[in-house]
Amino acid sequence: MDFHTYLLQIDGEFQQWSTVTQGVVLGAFFYGYILTQIPGGFLAHHYGGKNVFLAGIFGTAVFTLLTPPLAKIGYGVLVFARFAEGLLEGVTYPAMHVMWSHWAPVLEKTKLATFAFSGSYFGTVISIPLSAVIGQALGWPFIFYFFGLLGLLWCLIWARRVSDFPATDPHITTEELTLLQRDAVGHTHYVARMQPKQRDTSSRNPSSITFQLLLFSPQLLLKGKVWAEIRLLDFY
Repeated sequence: MDFHTYLLQIDGEFQQWSTVTQGVVLGAFFYGYILTQIPGGFLAHHYGGKNVFLAGIFGTAVFTLLTPPLAKIGYGVLVFARFAEGLLEGVTYPAMHVMWSHWAPVLEKTKLATFAFSGSYFGTVISIPLSAVIGQALGWPFIFYFFGLLGLLWCLIWARRVSDFPATDPHITTEELTLLQRDAVGHTHYVARMQPKQRDTSSRNPSSITFQLLLFSPQLLLKGKVWAEIRLLDFY
């Protein structure tokens, strides 16, 4: 079966779904995804980045496995499942940032976090052609079964091997732990010395100050970047 015939087979099974319907199904994930970006950070600080990240991936893997049967049940059920999957996946990035705040030396956090997050793009490059191969060989449902089971296997490894803090990790060496602890203490003293003096802003409109800080917030700009990337990926 060539790839064109494979696509026709999928379209034939769900030919009652219009282009708009298909767009809603695909977009439902991202509407859920954007809602848990900020709450995910609070949850990770409260319950630990390891647990929140694990819960997000585990839930996503379960919904991935359920996607084929839910698609056969109906459009509305699948949209809800995709939305819930996005909610769960949305906590993973902020949870990983919390993890790196404990595990990376201060001067290496940006480098290590960038390296870790690049894995998501590398995975996308690999999974798209791999999905085509699996779909042609076994049928489209097995794409979801394969990646869902892969996610559950990853969860087992993560739960057994990862710790929230270096001090509670049985696998860390004494040298590594000492380095991270000294680095954290040194950075705390540096930040305390470099705190800027408070400026008098009594003559300025507080609402305008708040709006300016929000509009040019690096966090907000990065959020827009991520949203644009996932929307472009969804479109193509």
